[in-house]
Amino acid sequence: MKIQVIPAPNPNSLKRCWPWQTYPAPLPDVQKLAHHEAGHIVMFEWLGFSESNATITPTGGLAYFGTNPGRATVGPLDESSEITAMAASLFHGGVIAELIFAGGVWTGPLFYPWASDYQRANDMLRADFGNHSSAGHAFAQRTALNILSERWPRVHEIAKHLVRHGVWPASTL
Repeated sequence: MKIQVIPAPNPNSLKRCWPWQTYPAPLPDVQKLAHHEAGHIVMFEWLGFSESNATITPTGGLAYFGTNPGRATVGPLDESSEITAMAASLFHGGVIAELIFAGGVWTGPLFYPWASDYQRANDMLRADFGNHSSAGHAFAQRTALNILSERWPRVHEIAKHLVRHGVWPASTL
């Protein structure tokens, strides 16, 4: 599957108001789950977290760094809204990988507030952008879209491993 590389967002887009794109509730599909968690792993790698892990089951998945599953939170790295939005892209990496895998097109920030990934990104973005800011989520999602489209072979490699083994222990590869 050849993926078009999407350019990184312009920091000026942080000032724009974006219309929300609704995202349907996810259905448990092993390939989709594997690509979702692989998207998080590649975003972890991009942010410099080398010890990332993931698991998938027929009904769900989890990606985390270090040895503390379920505690993957990243606080604002400095005063810059742009850096905060880049860091929030980690949480949107899974849903963006699903979008790419499904051949979908990003037309605005994906709104899926029922998901913990969205809630964590929103918690991070709230201080700089307000609650449910389309600009902050759009920038974070477009950053993830840029990173994952550039690194799609890596996403796919990790997803294949997850489908085969159910786990991604970075230390074994």
